[in-house]
Amino acid sequence: MAYNRNQKHRNQSDTNTRNHNSKKKHFKHRKRLTREDYQIPGCPTAVRVPEGSSIEQALKRFKKMMKQTDTLGQLREKRYFEKPSKKRYEHRKKMKSLTSKNDKNRKNKS
Repeated sequence: MAYNRNQKHRNQSDTNTRNHNSKKKHFKHRKRLTREDYQIPGCPTAVRVPEGSSIEQALKRFKKMMKQTDTLGQLREKRYFEKPSKKRYEHRKKMKSLTSKNDKNRKNKS
């Protein structure tokens, strides 16, 4: 079936006849929050909760900041005192195992 140029296809609706309900509320688009909205200037480990955002979102950002600054890792290390001699012993033990593995790999390749 051929159509005239002025004629619309049956699936194409005219813009004036669309189903516009004038009683429907138009929702405003919320501003997308960025990293700067959550940060407090001069305090790298604090988070601000801006208006219109959830606490969950702020907690997520806070956890991410803690991971990036490795604050929790430092707290875990400082939880218990460890003697310097023990630290040296552990380091030597680790280096010894690494060198022995490297020596084995060299012998196997030869």
